[in-house]
Amino acid sequence: MTASETVIDFRELIAPVFYPVHRDIVKNGHTYYDLYGGRGGLKSSFISLEIILGMMKDKEANAVIFRKYGVTLRESVYEQILWAIDVLGVSHLWETGVSPMQCVYLPTGQKIVFRGLDKAKKTKSIKVSQGYFKYLWFEELDEFQGPEEIRTVQQSILRGGEKFVVFKSFNPPITNANWANQYVNEPRNDSYRHKSCYLDAPPEWLGRQFIDDAEHLKEVNERAYQHEYLADLQEIHAKMAPERMALKQKWDAAQKRWQEDQREFKGDEHYFAREKVRYLDAQEEYKNSVKELQRRTQEEIQAVQAEYEKHVTDFYAANGNRLDDGVVRLLNSGIKLTDAEIDGMVNQNTGNPTMLRLISDHCEKMGIENQNARVFGSFARKAGSDERDAFKTIADMVKKAVSEDETTSSVWSKEESHFKRLSDQQIGAMGAFWVKPEAPQTQTAE
Repeated sequence: MTASETVIDFRELIAPVFYPVHRDIVKNGHTYYDLYGGRGGLKSSFISLEIILGMMKDKEANAVIFRKYGVTLRESVYEQILWAIDVLGVSHLWETGVSPMQCVYLPTGQKIVFRGLDKAKKTKSIKVSQGYFKYLWFEELDEFQGPEEIRTVQQSILRGGEKFVVFKSFNPPITNANWANQYVNEPRNDSYRHKSCYLDAPPEWLGRQFIDDAEHLKEVNERAYQHEYLADLQEIHAKMAPERMALKQKWDAAQKRWQEDQREFKGDEHYFAREKVRYLDAQEEYKNSVKELQRRTQEEIQAVQAEYEKHVTDFYAANGNRLDDGVVRLLNSGIKLTDAEIDGMVNQNTGNPTMLRLISDHCEKMGIENQNARVFGSFARKAGSDERDAFKTIADMVKKAVSEDETTSSVWSKEESHFKRLSDQQIGAMGAFWVKPEAPQTQTAE
């Protein structure tokens, strides 16, 4: 039985959000297909189905699938390919094994091979006797060292055929500085970019528990960009400081009028007494208004602080949902890791305190001296003390702007004041924090 003899409605196996991608592949629209987005976006399911069905329809097509670390292949992409073979109902047409790790299409001898990319130069040894490597898949793209490493592999593999399909899939790291995030934002005419997440999958495919967990994580990280909280403090200042200045101006006018009344009506006891009462009322109103302004300012600061504290606590707390399964398996594999390999793990997890602590603890336990692991692990264990200090510094400046002390409030409430300069400096300094979350990735399909 061949693919043409197997009756399959492909639309029942892939999520509707991937229909346009499938049509583009069928039309040979692009060479590169960059699929990214959150967990549960069905990226790997779609790619594995495309490879199996595509190979069964093209007797010249072979496939090679890469992960950065070979130890992660078996429980990720290899299992994913076995799933695709099974769901297509063609298990009897494929021979699978792990030594060597490959899948062979029995009618023609076409192969799917799996490799860990310890060194990009190793790809030169990958050969097939039938056809050429039409399909190339880089899973967890962000794990690789960068575009140069990917380019080296492509130059070695993409030979001997007329049409190639290169898949690159990953969950965008929280840090925007990661090379994979920058890569998908660079326009390329030969690339088809597609973003998906669990919201694009039929709910029954994922299950209720997955969706509930995903919704909780979405709620926790809704404002993961910490600068937003400090910007909220700037907005509070922008709203409250002018009120404080207006109150002072009103009080200054009342004081000036009272001074003039004292000079002009000093001999008129009746008028003098009436104006003194008006002055004392203005003084009482001023004091009460300042206190009310302080109360409202403090209330708004506390509301932002409560949300900020929750965010910082959740971000730094050990969280199993943030474990990188590939790195965890590698750490537990017993393989002696090099400094460069540990540096790579740290660099891809700079926005993940859970993983940084895990990597640092592993190095300490194994007696491995790695500066990056030690430094980043130390910052992760500070659990947000720097972020809290930054928030308190700006919040204290906002409070000074509405102080009852007129000299203090005058200095800190002016539009072009110390506040603007110093709060901007504080926010800018957060960009240099070693461990930090950055702008959350948009989790909708494009």
